[in-house]
Amino acid sequence: MSMRDTYGDYVNWTIYRCHDCGMSFGYHGEPKSCPFCNSKDLEEDDTQRVCSHCGNLMRSGYCIENGMGYYCSDECLHEHFSDEEYRDLYDDGRGDSYWTDWM
Repeated sequence: MSMRDTYGDYVNWTIYRCHDCGMSFGYHGEPKSCPFCNSKDLEEDDTQRVCSHCGNLMRSGYCIENGMGYYCSDECLHEHFSDEEYRDLYDDGRGDSYWTDWM
């Protein structure tokens, strides 16, 4: 099974912020320019993540297996992991899967 099959269509996407127009956007790989203003003045934005399931930008959510997948909601998480699977990954706070804020 591929990572995309396991975690979702938007696995391994990164958030970039444009210094010229101020917009943030998700991208798989490294963008050549901002899709909003075509500027090349971009930087990674580590205060947000891309939901691995739906592609929404998020500032808080589930981090699964030390960042292998990110989910913005219970609904998106449960498209890929059952409650029991998540509880096993969370392991009463000792695991590498948890809910967090990236601000």
